[in-house]
Amino acid sequence: MLDVFVDSGLLVDQEKQLEAMNKGKNGRPYSYPDSLMLFILAAKGHFGLPYRQTEGFAKLLGGVWRTKISSYIQVCREA
Repeated sequence: MLDVFVDSGLLVDQEKQLEAMNKGKNGRPYSYPDSLMLFILAAKGHFGLPYRQTEGFAKLLGGVWRTKISSYIQVCREA
């Protein structure tokens, strides 16, 4: 069993973070806040996960975040 403790601010402020990131941006808007990607990449580094396992970890937690992580390619791009 794995216990993961996440600051509730990460979950609550996603919409606010995305709004701030996309304000005044030209082109396609960001889909994920920086804090979410940083959390995923920190978990990747901490647990020594390859990108595809990191994608699985992110999708597992995506239900909690109510956020869809599209693929490991998205995680690779953010890294």
